[in-house]
Amino acid sequence: MSFRELFSEHGLSLDRLRAFLDVVDAGSIVKAAGGDPNRQSQYSRQIKELEVFFGATLTTRKGRRITFTEEGERLARLIRSSFESLADFRADSRNEQRRTSVAAGASVIEWLLAPVLAECRATLGNVLMETRTMRSGDVVRALDDGQTDFGIIRSDAVTPSLSVEVIGEIGYSLFAPRSLAVSGNPRSGKAWEQLLSNLPQARLVEGGRLRRAIDEAHEALLIRPQIVAETTSLLQLAALVNQGQCAAILPQTAKSSFSTDEVTAIPLTGFLNYQRKLCLVWQASRLKKRGWGDAQARAIAISLRKRI
Repeated sequence: MSFRELFSEHGLSLDRLRAFLDVVDAGSIVKAAGGDPNRQSQYSRQIKELEVFFGATLTTRKGRRITFTEEGERLARLIRSSFESLADFRADSRNEQRRTSVAAGASVIEWLLAPVLAECRATLGNVLMETRTMRSGDVVRALDDGQTDFGIIRSDAVTPSLSVEVIGEIGYSLFAPRSLAVSGNPRSGKAWEQLLSNLPQARLVEGGRLRRAIDEAHEALLIRPQIVAETTSLLQLAALVNQGQCAAILPQTAKSSFSTDEVTAIPLTGFLNYQRKLCLVWQASRLKKRGWGDAQARAIAISLRKRI
């Protein structure tokens, strides 16, 4: 079938394609419709019309929920790519600012990306850069689905479908308010036991790799830490340290959040050897369609490397 024949039959329209993409991005018809029964009915009808037109099953129902078939996910990727190409063409024709997106963890955005955001924007032609907070696994899925242009993830989360540029390894330190009268750099297990048994600390809640590594280090040295708070994010830990309430183990990139007059960074030598290798990742084919390439991606990685 020629592309010119696509619109010779009823069932295909930009409005229907946009409606389907809205539902995919929202995850359900109810969420896409904002709880409006009339819009829910409209979305359901438009999806059925697309299924008839393409001769493909786009969604399946599990109880009261719908999920998207492989054909549905593929169509969503095609729609998103086509719409973005049109948006880029319009922006270029009107000499308007393009948009791009980078997905990463909140602390990576705060401490690694934000300080070099201007450089990264300039590399891509002074675009409007949107940051999206996601875990590494979600970043990979967003890249595969065409929902973001770039991602910053752990090296062990990289998949074969992605192009990769290593940014570098991030180490960790114990950040402690100077008001807690912490002195010296402990190196032996005994010195760490004396420090951490008496130093009020905040830590992440259970479940993450960093938390497990810290717990295992405490157990290996028979240390019973003085924990005064648990949080769900590294940024929350940094806020507690900045307030002078306690110490916390944080990535070394967090140093930009602290005044050296008020907070000291203590190397973890003799207590914990933990690093996290980060990579910039992207879909080469997607980037090419947007008029960029591997050279621009590598330049962004070089800018990010300056923060490590």
